[in-house]
Amino acid sequence: MPKINLGLLTAPESKIYFGRNAHLIVMGRRGYTGLMRVMMGSNTAKVIGYAHCSVLIVPKTAKIEGKKILLAVDGSRYSDTAATTVMSLAKHLHASVLIVSVVYSEHQEKRYSEATEEITRVDNFLTQEGISTEGRVLSGRPAEAIVEVANAKGVDLIVMGSHGRTGLDRVLLGSVSDRVIGYAECAVLVVKAA
Repeated sequence: MPKINLGLLTAPESKIYFGRNAHLIVMGRRGYTGLMRVMMGSNTAKVIGYAHCSVLIVPKTAKIEGKKILLAVDGSRYSDTAATTVMSLAKHLHASVLIVSVVYSEHQEKRYSEATEEITRVDNFLTQEGISTEGRVLSGRPAEAIVEVANAKGVDLIVMGSHGRTGLDRVLLGSVSDRVIGYAECAVLVVKAA
């Protein structure tokens, strides 16, 4: 089996194996339209699902300048791991962080309260490290809301966990992560839970 950069190993029978020593896998993304844009492609989903490390997906025209990072949180262990990753990135890049949590409907007061508490908790964690932050509870469909605010705020990197609060570990990739990757014009870092 030939060894390829970033810990990816391939076998002649087209099975995918991942070396356990890789810290990050970087993949490009073509400019899909329509349904193909929503569903990023089975190969990308498989790489993210089977990888033992985080995966960075970079659309063809994206530039990562490290000015502003969007961190999507939901209180899951996946978003906690993403918050820890963002802390390291933001300190290294001297970037500010926009922390968002999405509530599907404004009428769900309990979920809105939980989202506010989660943003506050993560905000406190990051500001204690000297990182400039802003927090926002968004409403609507999660993927669309995340991408919309990322575009409006000039974010050049979205960081999120591979699964959300309702994500099942046996599923390769959460549907929100899948859709954000498909719609985002900027790079998306999908962080795997520790």
